[in-house]
Amino acid sequence: MTGIEEQSQEVDCVWWKRISIRYRLQFSLFGLALLMLVVTVISVSWLVHDNFHHKARQDLQILANVLADNSRAALAFNDPKSATKVLGALNENPHIEQAAIYQNGKLFAVYPTDQNLPTLEAVQASQLQWPDVNYYVATAPIAVGEQVLGSLIVKTNLNEWNDIQFGLIKLFIVLFVFLLLVTLALSWWLKVNVTHPLKDLSDWALKVSRNKDFSLRISKRSGDEVGMLVDSLNSMINELSQQKHILSFNRRLQNEIVEREKVEKDLINMRNRAEAASEAKSRFLANMSHEIRTPMNAIIGFVDVLLDMDVTDQQRSHLDTVRRSAKLLHRLLNDILDVAKMEQGKLVLEHIPFRLQSLLGDVVKTFEVNAREKGLLLSLKISDGLSENYLGDPLRLNQILVNLVGNAIKFTESGAVVITVKPAADNHVHFAIRDTGIGIPKDKLGVIFANFAQADTSISRTHGGSGLGTTISKQLVGLMDGEIWVESELGVGSTFHCEIPLVETDQQPEASVAKRIASSPVQGLRILLAEDVAENAELIRIRLEEVGHQVTHVWNGQQALEKFAGAEFDMVLMDVQMPVMDGLTAARELRKQTRGQKVPILALTASVMEENRMACRAAGMNGFVGKPVVIDELFKEMSALMSGKSAAIEPPGADKSPEKAWFSDIEVAPFNVRKAQSNWRKKEVFLRSLQSFIDRLGPDMSAVKRALENEDLNEVRKILHALKGVAGNLALEDCYQALHHFNIELKAEDTDYKTGFTVANKAVQRCIHACDALLEVHPPPQISLALEVDVSLVREHVQELDQKLGLSQFDAELVEQTAKLLSAAGVNETQVNKVVKNINDFDFEKARKALQEASMSLPH
Repeated sequence: MTGIEEQSQEVDCVWWKRISIRYRLQFSLFGLALLMLVVTVISVSWLVHDNFHHKARQDLQILANVLADNSRAALAFNDPKSATKVLGALNENPHIEQAAIYQNGKLFAVYPTDQNLPTLEAVQASQLQWPDVNYYVATAPIAVGEQVLGSLIVKTNLNEWNDIQFGLIKLFIVLFVFLLLVTLALSWWLKVNVTHPLKDLSDWALKVSRNKDFSLRISKRSGDEVGMLVDSLNSMINELSQQKHILSFNRRLQNEIVEREKVEKDLINMRNRAEAASEAKSRFLANMSHEIRTPMNAIIGFVDVLLDMDVTDQQRSHLDTVRRSAKLLHRLLNDILDVAKMEQGKLVLEHIPFRLQSLLGDVVKTFEVNAREKGLLLSLKISDGLSENYLGDPLRLNQILVNLVGNAIKFTESGAVVITVKPAADNHVHFAIRDTGIGIPKDKLGVIFANFAQADTSISRTHGGSGLGTTISKQLVGLMDGEIWVESELGVGSTFHCEIPLVETDQQPEASVAKRIASSPVQGLRILLAEDVAENAELIRIRLEEVGHQVTHVWNGQQALEKFAGAEFDMVLMDVQMPVMDGLTAARELRKQTRGQKVPILALTASVMEENRMACRAAGMNGFVGKPVVIDELFKEMSALMSGKSAAIEPPGADKSPEKAWFSDIEVAPFNVRKAQSNWRKKEVFLRSLQSFIDRLGPDMSAVKRALENEDLNEVRKILHALKGVAGNLALEDCYQALHHFNIELKAEDTDYKTGFTVANKAVQRCIHACDALLEVHPPPQISLALEVDVSLVREHVQELDQKLGLSQFDAELVEQTAKLLSAAGVNETQVNKVVKNINDFDFEKARKALQEASMSLPH
């Protein structure tokens, strides 16, 4: 069946289904009855037709045979009249149309007599036997014995059959009319008893559906199936009515749930955005802290240098103002960072023993000069009931009191500031700071502890301040489970109260780090130093060996693991960013070893981000020292880590006074002479490292330029990281700042890197020219460093590089490290450059020969 036929049948089926049940029943009943009537009439007509025609032919043939017998004599005696008389008997049969007797093929007698018929031969020749459907023809031979005398032909019409057909038609019409009447009567009965009740049910259901009125009911008219259907529908409506109330309740409940989920989702999104914003703010504050502290430290440092010089009183006053302003900015920065930490819940309080009276004395000493300059009386009243030692966080308690006392002095022009301390209930200590200052209006007391809030905006212009002191104090007191409040009267003064839980203890406070260092016995440490920048490693190694420590230097984390496995070490100094294997991975691998679990690991990192320090802790590192490395801070951190082993970092009583000032014959040096002299101690070692750095600075900046042209920012950052660290250790501050700022610009989006490189390169070139001029006047001594470099390590690098060159493998990091080691081991620079040039030209055979020649210059 084709698709068109299926579609046609589907349309016909749909058309039939759209007709009313009433009409479908009528059509079905009438069609069935009509079909039965037609079949019956056709069957009867066929039987009557068959019987009639069979009998007609049979009777005609019998008649023909009888006439033939009766005509035998007439034909035998050749008597046409007698024959005609015999045929005349046919006059009694109205259906006989013609009859004829033929003798020897010629007409002998005919009926009726007025008919002229052709001869028998003519009839037989033309086969003319009256082939009309309205006639039958019969023939019979006329014979005496076996002698045929002639033939008889009889023709009859079918008028009788026509009469029978007409009677059948009349009967069919009568039956059809009767059938139609019966169908109409049955249809009316079906309408009243079946379709009309169903139509009422349909109208009722439609009304219920449109109006949503489940209170409507339909009456039952009979006990048949329709009546049962009415009962079922009424019962269903009852259930639907109940379900409607349930669904309505569920819908309201679902809407409330959806609304609640939406609110919860919005709250979660808001929380996530707030957390992301807070995290971004923290990262921003940490980065800004790092960026602000660097120039601020330079400002304070250079002001200290200028204050040590012979300056006029007016200049000293200006310098004091600059230094004081920088200190205030430094304190504000610390306050902002503290607020950020407390907002994120990352500020952790200590719980250690401390002397309360000593802490209070330090607070008073801090503000004695300020109070004296303003003509204020600063007094401390301590109750006799206080204990000597308490458990708590002395640093944060000092911060609270400094903030409150500082505010009191700031807003008091005359009179006094009194600090009162006394015990309170439930192991609390009550602190009160009373002043005779300007006071606070009653309506402003509620906002005095809000972030950056002050009672009046004009106050910040008159007295200064950011409004963070009271905020930090309130949050710190809250972290200590204490309480803080203020009492004030405008024009009379204010009193800040705080009660903090402090538990009395018999434990004695630990000595400070500086005291522990000074009292520790002298004992050298075996230190493993992992640092990929030769100048940084040289500085740290020299300073550590000066105080009696043994230093083993490696270039990456992989070498650190190998050295650690073959020797005993008391401490590991690990740079975080190194080639081959970084410091974090190396620290984790060391901690997996049984022996490596006990050795302290100190991270050398340029990052101040808290997440980076957390990553160091997670890797198993115990402490941190920032880059560029400040030797005093390194000693302090190492002493803190090794305090449990009673190992001294610097021997007590060591002469820390600097030797005679370097380069006194040069007016302006390209580096911070005081810092360089403090870090390096030995002038010849410093000059040698400076010469090495200046020699590589120009080519490295050219490599930076090529990497920028190739848009390889990772390579740029890698080179800048190494250069920046060395410049900081060599105290080349202008060069360090230029490289540092360019490195920051690389992290920003939509930055013109070419402009940043141009600025940085100009500063670098100025540094190179200035250092070259200084090195001409003070050339580094020609002392071979072969004794200061592990020659076996150099030979290992040479062997590994030779193997890779033999396999036509290029390893840029290995080439760079090997070249540095060869130079540090005293190999002629021309030989080293020849090796590097051949490798860069991918002429590995010449490079292997040059490498072999260079290795022959190594000391045995």
